[in-house]
Amino acid sequence: MEDLKNLTVEQLEQAVSVTADTKEKIALFSQIGKKYKEIGKYPAALEYHQIARTLCEESGDGPGVISSLISIGATLFEQGNYQMAFELYQKALALSESMGNEGKTAIIYCHYGTIYQEHGNYSIALEYFHKGLAMAEKAGEVGKEIASFYNNIGVLHKDQGDFALALEYFHKVLAISLEMDDKILIAICYSNIGVVYRQMGDYDLALDYYHKALTLRKEAGNKLTYAFSYINIGIIHKMKKEYHEGLEYQFKALEICREAGHKKAEITCIMNIGTISYEMKEYAQSEKYLQKALQSSAEIGSKGLHRDALNSLYQVYRAKNDMRTALDYHERYIEVRDEMNNEESTRKIANLRIRHEMEMKEKERQLMEKVLHNVLPPAIAMRIQNGEERIIERFKDTSILFADIHGFTTWSAGRDVNEVAEILDKLFQLFDGLALDHGVEKIKTIGDGYMCATGLPEPGADHAVRIAKMALAMQLRMREIFTDIGIRLRIGIHSGEVIAGIIGKNKYSYDLWGDTVNIASRMESHGVVGKVQVSEAFKNLLQDKFTFEERGEIEIKGKGLMNTWFLVK
Repeated sequence: MEDLKNLTVEQLEQAVSVTADTKEKIALFSQIGKKYKEIGKYPAALEYHQIARTLCEESGDGPGVISSLISIGATLFEQGNYQMAFELYQKALALSESMGNEGKTAIIYCHYGTIYQEHGNYSIALEYFHKGLAMAEKAGEVGKEIASFYNNIGVLHKDQGDFALALEYFHKVLAISLEMDDKILIAICYSNIGVVYRQMGDYDLALDYYHKALTLRKEAGNKLTYAFSYINIGIIHKMKKEYHEGLEYQFKALEICREAGHKKAEITCIMNIGTISYEMKEYAQSEKYLQKALQSSAEIGSKGLHRDALNSLYQVYRAKNDMRTALDYHERYIEVRDEMNNEESTRKIANLRIRHEMEMKEKERQLMEKVLHNVLPPAIAMRIQNGEERIIERFKDTSILFADIHGFTTWSAGRDVNEVAEILDKLFQLFDGLALDHGVEKIKTIGDGYMCATGLPEPGADHAVRIAKMALAMQLRMREIFTDIGIRLRIGIHSGEVIAGIIGKNKYSYDLWGDTVNIASRMESHGVVGKVQVSEAFKNLLQDKFTFEERGEIEIKGKGLMNTWFLVK
């Protein structure tokens, strides 16, 4: 299909009427929705995005449904309906995560960030932007996709008044856009940099960047986009008290906005002309344009523009010394302002609920992350968080340790359950600490038994050395702490190849399978209390690094006679 971005709404609608291909229809309806959103016609944008969503659902196009949900949510966000936007993003996120679509998930994280940013929660917004950026990079996204994350991070820093960081990220976007030779993206960068310099009070530098953006937008040929450059340039001239130049650019922008049918931008231009005329003391012209802005803002239902027009007219009539009329407009201004404040209060209450829901979800996410990192190796927990569901791997070089607490059953018989639990907890916390100290991965506890391993989930050439040190430390600490209550440790170790992975979907468990695991278990169950029994395969890996005592051959179920050794020191 032809590049849809270059087609008008009329051309897109004509294309819809002549195609029978569902996939093409979805693309066309989506693009029509985007076009209407660009010019501020949100009800029409929602209508077309909803049609696209329905077609995607009927045709089983999962990624299409996600894109439609995001587009509808973004349109609602533009309208200030954050509650519904958030709910749609949630649906899109659940679907993208179930499909393992990291690219779409990254985009949704970006939209989550904009909602947090809108509510002033900049730290969580920044976290989502960076998380989305990392996921987009992992998914192999390049160019515009990565640039959009940099841009959002830059805007957030700008809103916080951290202009140095904002410029740093906008220049990152600029580097990408220059490499792509994307004139529209370069123009957006120049405009954003101009905004930063305007807020810093450097009007000349801001003006320079606005003119650079205008030049590129003219080359790209989208008149509506360079109308916004005209508006920005006109505002800078007003700030510099260069009123005639300011009016010139606002009139240029007004003509383009009228042609494009962008009503809200048109009213903004009319308002700017009215306020510049007021500062020039051209009260008749100011009154004319502000009255037009007042009427048009009422027609489109923009209370913010309507309020501002009333206040500006109050200033005009006051300057003309028409106090009766000025008072009338001032009263109407207060009425609309108070009405908006009441609505704002209601919206803030609703937004507080949204924020509470989002914070609760964030706490749930953090809790899930903590649980995953507690029950799984960190590397595996991260992979689960990034969307992987089935993790099964083969590791050729590992060492497996089984430990059994001998005498515990006898000692615990008839004792208070709290006392039993306290001793077990103390034992396993001791072992967990030793595992952490020696770089050993705890696999699980089995009743009063303990299983750990090295060489997985991240391979390491010193796997046998680390687990040997772990075993000796376990026996030493047991003798130091628990001899008085009559419990001792029996340990068995073997080295070799295993298969490791995740069992289950709701209750995760990282486990090991294979002959190596079975032999390591037999080394423990056929071992001697107070000693560390190891296989010949394990001993050979350590050579002369440790001291061993030969035990001789023992019968191993399923394996027959095997040479075994005691690890001494």
